[in-house]
Amino acid sequence: MIAQNPRTLADLRASNTAKVQSLTGDPTIQQRLAEMGLTSGRDVRMVRVAPLGDPYQIEVLDYHLSLRRRECECVLLATDSA
Repeated sequence: MIAQNPRTLADLRASNTAKVQSLTGDPTIQQRLAEMGLTSGRDVRMVRVAPLGDPYQIEVLDYHLSLRRRECECVLLATDSA
């Protein structure tokens, strides 16, 4: 069986919601994302993606954030989220 790549925030479509599983990548980016509320178990909703694919607008803790694609790729989503 071939292992699939983990699903990240960058894979989430507009209007969909998921739970954060964990953060990965550069420790500085992980810390920054955690300080903005992207922590394990937290619900996050993709609001929209800019026409050229960067940045992404997400909603977490009732506020909106704009993140670059490389930052969204550091946010792993729980596998049971739709």
